[in-house]
Amino acid sequence: MAERVVRGAGEAAAVSLVQAYRGGNDGSPGWWLHFSYDPAVIECLKAYKHGEQRLWDEEKKRWWIAEDIAEQVAAFMPGLEAHLKQGSLL
Repeated sequence: MAERVVRGAGEAAAVSLVQAYRGGNDGSPGWWLHFSYDPAVIECLKAYKHGEQRLWDEEKKRWWIAEDIAEQVAAFMPGLEAHLKQGSLL
């Protein structure tokens, strides 16, 4: 599913959220994300605190984001919003 990430001056790029699922990082609730490579999205994720709010899993090629920033991340990764809403129903 291709999504749009808004960049400066109205420029946008397609981002494909492949998979999103609930999962913890050392006991902290959050979400594991698999998506197509996009340097702009990665830079947005890197703005959050490493280890506390986001983490890159090199072995499995996935990002972990903390529950408390999930809605903020969904603002630049719209496909995540549906997973967040669905997760609240479970």
